[in-house]
Amino acid sequence: MENENNSKLDALAKCVLKQEKDIK
Repeated sequence: MENENNSKLDALAKCVLKQEKDIK
């Protein structure tokens, strides 16, 4: 269960980083 949570957090973090990159 902890692993699944980490995967979701990792995907979310990548999504946020991608959005920040697009804005700049």
